[in-house]
Amino acid sequence: MATTGWLSRQPESFRTDLLKRSFYRHHHAGKVLFDIGDPPSGMFGLVQGMLEVLLPNGHIWTVASPGFWIGQSAVFCRAPRSIAVIAKTPVRVFYLPLHEFDAMIASAEYCRSFALLLIEHLDLAQRVTASLMPSDVVARVSARLLSLSQAGTGDGQVLSVTQSDLASMCGLTRQTVNRALRRLVAEGAISARYGKVTVIDPDKLRQFAADGEGSSRSLAS
Repeated sequence: MATTGWLSRQPESFRTDLLKRSFYRHHHAGKVLFDIGDPPSGMFGLVQGMLEVLLPNGHIWTVASPGFWIGQSAVFCRAPRSIAVIAKTPVRVFYLPLHEFDAMIASAEYCRSFALLLIEHLDLAQRVTASLMPSDVVARVSARLLSLSQAGTGDGQVLSVTQSDLASMCGLTRQTVNRALRRLVAEGAISARYGKVTVIDPDKLRQFAADGEGSSRSLAS
């Protein structure tokens, strides 16, 4: 956890203190770590497995892999949870209770580190919003795959995401996503197998995100 994601980019003293104050927990697949409307009890950092983050409308906001931390917005604001976090597979997590979070933010330096996590989540939200704007379905799926890749939710360029997940994230049907993925595979931008998408050519995928169905003409020219 000290070498992956947001925590790896923080000062060593912060990393050590946060992990020392956290509880290490195991949860089965389907476990709800917190639900919409729950009180802000603390933060979670994913060590192993996958988490699914759901919006109030039931759509998937993101699918997270190790190194991902979440829960900071509600504990900062003392507001009920606005999203749900569910274990997509068996998971191991670090849990930082609310009182330990409060003790840490008494330090201005530590508070800055937590604020940087908020900024990272805001950047992710902006990328997600941008990926949903194209009406072209190939562009929309390409942009969402790029967003997942940039969010560090996979091992390198290998993304652990199903077609059903992508359909929920993109506001499309599974059949539509399947057609878009086949197109991207045929163009050599990605490879796809059950539950995994590998980004082979990020530049080509970026072109599809920008131009959608028109990318073949652009790439050939």
